[in-house]
Amino acid sequence: MGFVTALSRIDERQGRVSGPTALIRRGNRPTSAVPVPPTLPYIPVFHPHIVLERGEQDRLMTRTRKMLAHFISSQSCDPPIGGIQEFQENGVYGLDQDNALVVIGCQMGLYQGNAILFVAPRDGKGRSAPVRLPVPRPHHKDTGLYGPVLTNPDFDPATGALATLVMGCVRNDCGTRAEWYWRQAHFILTSMNVQETCGGSAPLGNWPSLYRATLSRVEK
Repeated sequence: MGFVTALSRIDERQGRVSGPTALIRRGNRPTSAVPVPPTLPYIPVFHPHIVLERGEQDRLMTRTRKMLAHFISSQSCDPPIGGIQEFQENGVYGLDQDNALVVIGCQMGLYQGNAILFVAPRDGKGRSAPVRLPVPRPHHKDTGLYGPVLTNPDFDPATGALATLVMGCVRNDCGTRAEWYWRQAHFILTSMNVQETCGGSAPLGNWPSLYRATLSRVEK
């Protein structure tokens, strides 16, 4: 009964009730009466590929660690000691002419690790700030923000895309995957997939889409 109710809700939400394409309650209602899908958000994407010199990378990493040492320790980050550090994600990447992304390894587990991310001013005059990543709010208590600790973070300097992959268990059949793009001094969400229930029925790549957008490469 629960499955039928769920499919009926999909028919109702998509305007397919009493039509030939309905999942449950089919009828003679013309297919043309089904509303067209809503237009996806349109996001123009442009990112200059900025390669930072090693000296600037070291300076921004050291400054961020020193300036925000208390905040980093408050996020339950392991100290960078022993052989764990070589498996943690650490790096500094150019976002634009004024800002850089600082990635500091935080924790390392059996099959995935966490890192804490900051946006740092490249001129060395301002204060590094934890990343603020927008996300949908499917639950009442959700804040609409994600971060600054990301699981398996991956930043592509060539495109400005920041991704995270949270595996709910080692079988990788549940979790969260999301992607943001850096644009005009902040990150914009472009996709998010969530599979809350583990059980082997939803391998990575087949997780329900919670949010998606249409990307357009902008040349400058």
